[in-house]
Amino acid sequence: GGAEDACARLADVAGLVLWNVRELSSRGVSATARPAQREGEGGALLDSLTALPSLGYLARVLDTEVHKAQRYGRKLSVICIEVELESDDRERRRAVVATMSRTLRTSDTLACEDGYRFWVLVTDNDSLGGVVLKRRLIDRVRRELEDPEGTRTSVGMASYPIDAETGPDLLERTRACVNNERDSLVRWFGLTAETTLAEMGERLLGQATCQPERLVAEAAELLLSDLSCRPRDRGLLFLAPGSNPGSILSPLRALAETATATEV
Repeated sequence: GGAEDACARLADVAGLVLWNVRELSSRGVSATARPAQREGEGGALLDSLTALPSLGYLARVLDTEVHKAQRYGRKLSVICIEVELESDDRERRRAVVATMSRTLRTSDTLACEDGYRFWVLVTDNDSLGGVVLKRRLIDRVRRELEDPEGTRTSVGMASYPIDAETGPDLLERTRACVNNERDSLVRWFGLTAETTLAEMGERLLGQATCQPERLVAEAAELLLSDLSCRPRDRGLLFLAPGSNPGSILSPLRALAETATATEV
């Protein structure tokens, strides 16, 4: 156990050294440790566009922290913020890094993937603490980028042991959350907190296409069944069954008996 803790401390020290190298370089100080961007088992140690530790480095630290969490009954979270940035947009990228760095604790690990996807490992923190930090981070990043509606930023989070129990699974779950937010209908239709119900309907129907009545009825029945299984999900569903509404009356009645947050 002592040897494992010593190895973990060495990994933490290595992360601190890399972070200090970035700080020195950002101030124009020559750092001979720059060539540490060599390839390792998980790829380059530093992200080439931000000089932050790379995702490969964070993944190795995460594996160590998950092992410690399993051994000592601890909890941790992984947060990812994806920002739409051009490859040469150095000022905004530096602003994002500075904003996130000011928000995090010294024990948190900040890494970057391809210069636009920022990863945070938060140790000794339960899922509620992770949610609070995630909201604080994304709010400050969006304020820095003047993106209050989140049209250029996406965020995701996964916690151990609630969402996953291994490092790779935590990263995969977090990435899936980011992808879901980026590709969500809210983003696609440009919906905001101020968008009215009528405007939502117009935008949804504006994307609609004619389908055979049989297909519409089957799709409506599938959606209604899904909603009855997940009543806490918030949403908006427009039904236009055509000349044969009888095919969806049965699942619609079943849905009426279920308390749901979806507007039908």
